[in-house]
Amino acid sequence: MPKRFLWLLTLVLTMSHPFASASARARAEPAVERVAIASVNSLGSKTPLTLNGEFSRPDGPGPFPAVVLLHGCGGPRPNAALWRRFFHDRGYAVLAVNSFAPRGVDEICTKTGVVTWKMRAADAFGALEHLARQPVIQPDAILVMGFSHGGGISLDVTSSFRLDARPASLPRFRAAIALYPPCGQPQRKDSRRMAPTFIGIGADDDWTPAEECKALAAKHQGPDALDLRVYPNAAHSFDNLDRPVTRLTKALNRHSPTGMGATVGGSPSATATVQEDVARFLSTALAR
Repeated sequence: MPKRFLWLLTLVLTMSHPFASASARARAEPAVERVAIASVNSLGSKTPLTLNGEFSRPDGPGPFPAVVLLHGCGGPRPNAALWRRFFHDRGYAVLAVNSFAPRGVDEICTKTGVVTWKMRAADAFGALEHLARQPVIQPDAILVMGFSHGGGISLDVTSSFRLDARPASLPRFRAAIALYPPCGQPQRKDSRRMAPTFIGIGADDDWTPAEECKALAAKHQGPDALDLRVYPNAAHSFDNLDRPVTRLTKALNRHSPTGMGATVGGSPSATATVQEDVARFLSTALAR
């Protein structure tokens, strides 16, 4: 039997599991409103920048808790829709930020310095401040969730690395969720966590290795818990169920002997498990 057929069969069977498919069965794709967001200019950029955002919310008057979604180095991916449904089913509004389109960039997986960590942190804070001004949002119950490159940003904007110089009068993220983030940057692993943090990563990730996130967790400091989960037989980008496991030969990868190439692809079982784990994390992250 061809491997691709087996992979698709596994996907169908997994998504028929009651927990994994509850969101999909509950309702159609939530209505999405395109919004303009001002990226903050306090992190080195002197030129105001208007970002693209996709905002959606559950039915009802609110106010709702909310989550900011930060895409990876390849730009927005279909996993945003999966997580949008997940959060809607739990009463959260969602704001997915596009950091690339306003800058005329399609991806940064094969090039560096085009969109920096600092720029994306500014985007995350801009989205936070935008949501905090909305009457339908609970300003003290806004989370950040990032994927890969965006996962690193979600760790940064909830740590002492970015918050020590941020005025206390400005809103802060209540919690952070980072899927397969690059954990090895010195400023990231040496910073104090300033909000409850969840990290989910695949055991087979050869782009952002789980070992670096284990090292970050081992050095964890701060008043709030850090929950690290490592998923067996899962590669990078495991919640992108539209893509079978494949090799990106042109991706820059400091963990590869050649400096290039990374394995990515969906894992239905890891996705179902991480959603269970994130649901448990949410039940405690806002309970402080």
